[in-house]
Amino acid sequence: MRRGFSLLTLGIGWVLLATASCGKDEATGGHTAYCKPCSQTSDCTSGNECRTVTGSLGVCAKASDTQCCDGPDCYDLRGSGGSAGNGIIGAGGKAGKGGSGSGGKAGGSSTAAANFGRACVSDTDCGSSGLTCVTSTGISGDGPPHGLCTMACTTQGQCTEIQSDAYCVPFTDTDQYCVAACAEGDSPKCNERDDMVCTFVGDIPGNVACETIDDCGAGEICDSRYSTCAQIVTGCMPLCGGDYDCTPDQLCDFTTGLCTSTKPTGLPLGSACTEPTGNETDACNGFCLTKTQDATDGECSSYCSITSGLTGCGWGGPPGTPAENACLFGTIISADTPALGDLGICTKLCDCNADCGAPGDYCVDDTMGGIMNVWTRAGYCRPLLSGETSRDSISTCPPGHPGGGTGGAGAGGAGTMSEAGAGAGGQGGS
Repeated sequence: MRRGFSLLTLGIGWVLLATASCGKDEATGGHTAYCKPCSQTSDCTSGNECRTVTGSLGVCAKASDTQCCDGPDCYDLRGSGGSAGNGIIGAGGKAGKGGSGSGGKAGGSSTAAANFGRACVSDTDCGSSGLTCVTSTGISGDGPPHGLCTMACTTQGQCTEIQSDAYCVPFTDTDQYCVAACAEGDSPKCNERDDMVCTFVGDIPGNVACETIDDCGAGEICDSRYSTCAQIVTGCMPLCGGDYDCTPDQLCDFTTGLCTSTKPTGLPLGSACTEPTGNETDACNGFCLTKTQDATDGECSSYCSITSGLTGCGWGGPPGTPAENACLFGTIISADTPALGDLGICTKLCDCNADCGAPGDYCVDDTMGGIMNVWTRAGYCRPLLSGETSRDSISTCPPGHPGGGTGGAGAGGAGTMSEAGAGAGGQGGS
């Protein structure tokens, strides 16, 4: 299935997001049991409330509890800022401030909300309402590109003091900061910054069993850890598009989205790779992307943000200068009509089939020359769609090109990438 969009032509339903949740829902009469995930107090039973915890939207527990345990997993509820409101991200109340009543009032000063998420170089850029500037070197030498006005946090309630729709999200294994909520397809969002992206920050597990995402509703994923459908939660996260987003002595870490003062490990974007299994480390600076069902070999890719200048994936423009990779593919959370700041996936650009090393990939241009106009390349690498043959690809390399021959093995086919897979389209030239 191919769908044409104004900025992107996205037809890929990949499940590349690492899902995380507190525990599997166990319902009694439609309510969640003790220390199980929740989004609002009405989800809980037996006098429990939906208590916010670090790194999670909430778990059901008593108002007086300082922690609760679900098997081996225990959660610190001290200073959790009250019970969760009546809704999930983008749908009403958020974590309450103080107290234990359901749907506690979310506050925050207008000054803090106005500066929340802005670029900065010092604390003075963030006003005087409690926000600080996390610079591109502010997290042990790493940090958000161009700085970020935010606040360190341990609980979600601290973030709703700034803005009612905000969440406490890990940036590293040890550092958590407040980020604003967002929704794919909405505009404007994330302060209209090219170095931010509306991306997955968590999920709310439900009690509907699933085997694949096809068993779940819109805005949900199948949480493979618990085999239940889970509501996707998205927030504005920093994401460098390339070294150009960082200071001259820093590099873009495509795995974390942060600028780093040390050279990132892993192969560069577009490199051939093998998908890691078990406890293996991904070989890429980013992640190894496989585009055909059951494939283990692919190309190094990363997440990217849809920007007005079509930058990202290591390319900072201007249009008409050659690029190696571009932000062309969508994810399972992509909106039907993508907007600036939405999440995308990088893919390799090409001049002929010989440039495409991933199994099943061919060099294709279905953009009526748009890729050439923007990135000065003939096409992009993807599997052939149903009904296509190698004659629909660019088999002849331009004069002086070092390659030759044909693209990856395989003909036609749906080009499925995952349990929700479909073929990909291309980037428009406008």
